[in-house]
Amino acid sequence: MINVAIIEQNQTEAKYLVDCFRYITETDGRQFFISQFLSPLVFFERFEQYYDIVVLNTALPMMDGMEVARQLRKINRDIGIVFVSDDDKMAIKGYEVSALDYILKPFTKQEFCARINRIIPHVNKKLTNSILVNFKDKSVFFSVGRIIYLETQGHYIIYHTTDGDFSEYSTMKKAEQTLSRFGIFVKCNQCYLVNLAYIDRMLPDGVVVAGKKLAVSRQQKKKFVAALAEYGQSNMHKWQ
Repeated sequence: MINVAIIEQNQTEAKYLVDCFRYITETDGRQFFISQFLSPLVFFERFEQYYDIVVLNTALPMMDGMEVARQLRKINRDIGIVFVSDDDKMAIKGYEVSALDYILKPFTKQEFCARINRIIPHVNKKLTNSILVNFKDKSVFFSVGRIIYLETQGHYIIYHTTDGDFSEYSTMKKAEQTLSRFGIFVKCNQCYLVNLAYIDRMLPDGVVVAGKKLAVSRQQKKKFVAALAEYGQSNMHKWQ
């Protein structure tokens, strides 16, 4: 499932974009979860970090598409940005915000399908380093590189990430199994699963992860320190 946000003030054109994605599903079998926004202000008010692709018009109310893209890049570097526009002179500016594509209107569903399929490998590459997580009422792919550590709170797992905190109704055992294939997540105690890449330093009674001190239990300490040592000699200077 690829999560798409469409920002388009013209409802007719927004519907056409949705129809284009449906056409891709019908012809190629790719699945999309689509969220629609009529203005960039509403988009940022309801913004979710798990969008894989944002399709937006360059001509939008209150804030033009390029400015939307600039603001979006400040909060998320990974999202794929696709512009749709009837102004070919704006295309060169797409490089400023690392846009994946700039599609000129008018375009057919077949043309749109071909352009989106061309950028799918870029999206899939990101999804390869992602896990499927059930946030709220949606199943989404979430980049593991943005996960700092996981914490158990009752029946929920809290994902502390570079983009904020997200919760999933799940168990630490299930999360640990899901993340085990990446080889960089290790328990420091029963409540925390840490991404070794974000460890600042070891302490006699704990570990500092992205500026936050977490306790290391006696049962987990030997395994935790061994995992950190294996992670790389470049981390040795962080130990105390």
